[in-house]
Amino acid sequence: MLSIERLARRYWDAEESRDVTAILSYFRPDAQWHGPGRDSVGHAEIRGFYDESVAGFPVLAVRITDAIGTDDRAAVQWCAALTDTEGRFHQLHGVNIMEGTADQISFLRTYFDPSELDTVLDQPHAAH
Repeated sequence: MLSIERLARRYWDAEESRDVTAILSYFRPDAQWHGPGRDSVGHAEIRGFYDESVAGFPVLAVRITDAIGTDDRAAVQWCAALTDTEGRFHQLHGVNIMEGTADQISFLRTYFDPSELDTVLDQPHAAH
């Protein structure tokens, strides 16, 4: 397993806890985060994305489905199962391009289709 893949798993464990401070501990203070419609640099800006995510989806499970790259730079494919504040279930798929050390992310670009979150599922689905 790539070092960056292990880091991604620990980062997603923190994200599943929905503890924004724990999530940010996996980012360097000057890290860059890029996603659909949003570019953030540094903990204060990155926190904004995670604060919104936690507020909108208080329950999250993420599974890594593939990873390719080197120990410090990789593309990590994932699937997420989310529950919104009304108890409705959603699924999201994407890929993160990540750079960093074994301990912290310096660059993350996430690719996913935000419209997937508009689809409400009848029952909870494990991240698959």
